[in-house]
Amino acid sequence: MWKRIPICLLYIVFAFFVNAEITLPSLIADNMVLQQQTDVKLWGRATPNRKVKVHTTWSSESYNVKSDTNGDWLLAIKTPVAGGPYTISFNDGIEKKVTNVMIGEVWLCSGQSNMEMTMKGYPGQPVSEAQNTLASADPSIPIRFMTVEKNNSLFPLDNIQSKWRENSSLYLKDLSALAYYYGLFLQSVLKVPVGIIVSSWGGSNIETWMDSTTLSQFKKVKLTNTGNPDVVFQRDCQLYNGMIYPLHNFAIKGVLWYQGESNVGQEKLYKQQFPAMVAQWRKLWNIGDFPFYYAQIAPWKYKGVQATTSARFREMQQNLRLEVPNTEIVATVDTGDSLVIHPPMKKLIGERFAYVVLNKTYNCQGIEYRTPEFKSMTISNDTIMLDFKNAEDGLNSKTRPITGFEIAGINRIFKPARAALVKKGVIKLTESTISNPVAARYAFKNYSPVSLFSNLGFPLVPFRTDNWEDK
Repeated sequence: MWKRIPICLLYIVFAFFVNAEITLPSLIADNMVLQQQTDVKLWGRATPNRKVKVHTTWSSESYNVKSDTNGDWLLAIKTPVAGGPYTISFNDGIEKKVTNVMIGEVWLCSGQSNMEMTMKGYPGQPVSEAQNTLASADPSIPIRFMTVEKNNSLFPLDNIQSKWRENSSLYLKDLSALAYYYGLFLQSVLKVPVGIIVSSWGGSNIETWMDSTTLSQFKKVKLTNTGNPDVVFQRDCQLYNGMIYPLHNFAIKGVLWYQGESNVGQEKLYKQQFPAMVAQWRKLWNIGDFPFYYAQIAPWKYKGVQATTSARFREMQQNLRLEVPNTEIVATVDTGDSLVIHPPMKKLIGERFAYVVLNKTYNCQGIEYRTPEFKSMTISNDTIMLDFKNAEDGLNSKTRPITGFEIAGINRIFKPARAALVKKGVIKLTESTISNPVAARYAFKNYSPVSLFSNLGFPLVPFRTDNWEDK
């Protein structure tokens, strides 16, 4: 009898592999949203060297793919126009089903704490309108979310630990507030299902969201698990490995990015790193130059309200959109607070992201997204005249008098200026002790309240006409 036990065990093991149930990654699961009208990838693990049959209820067609010697398989299928719910069945001898699948628009939302900030907020830092939003969450509204669980890794991973969730107040309090408000507005306009994947980690710098090859252009990469365990979210490449790479087979429409606070003071380096990271993510997904829209960091005190460290970073971010294809910036300068780095107005920022996406990606031309910007300066004696673009209907002030403007003479010492709206989109600046001004600035500090807006509520972008190095 004892001699037969090993043989019996072999039969049991053999039977297990022959009838092994198909396993799917966390992304391919109940309640998911697949990108409409494109080729999407489905993948998983089955019995080695076994044919896997895939069938969807949106089509009468069946698909076949053979697993490799490890049991891994990957299949590309076409998706129809937006709709659902549907079911997808996978069969290699034992059937597995994924249900309540929607077809629509899928967006990846990534970055640091202002993207991560959930509807319940941080201790002592609430999200505006959160309670009303939680109370009105409705599962019948086809918005689905997945929050990628935090994970850092020395090597690129194949899977994540997360679940797709429906639009329910039961789950919403732990969801990115900005991402939710974005998805909610997008769905209300497009009238199609929307899927949002949130992959973010508070305090993370851009270096940890890049792969080692890309990052090595800028520094010597240190891939290690040693060091302060409290800052694993700033270890080179490790959030890319654990929280971005595992997503790359899943078809997306584009990316929303809110990050930069942890790189303030490094604007010259970030100006090179950001385009490189965008290019690398686009190469990873291999679906072309998909939209990559990003938020300008909000004003905060940093190392002093009057300093200009973060103002120079925001200036760099403003210019990046002109250098990287298919990108655009979302203004947050009217949401900042000198004492709190996490603006509570996540609904405002999320909807501004939606305005950009609706106009630039979905061609809804009637939806404006542009913010007023500095256009030109003329000087006559003791007076500076400023003209602005994206202000066709003029500027309006929320303060009397208009605040935030400064001018300087040849000594480069800036003083608060008297500002007046003299005609549509034109500002006149004077300062009684400066007879020959040479430069002007507006809200160009770590933190400065803004006072001028377009008629549609977009804030005038802080700017400077000089290029002087501040101490």
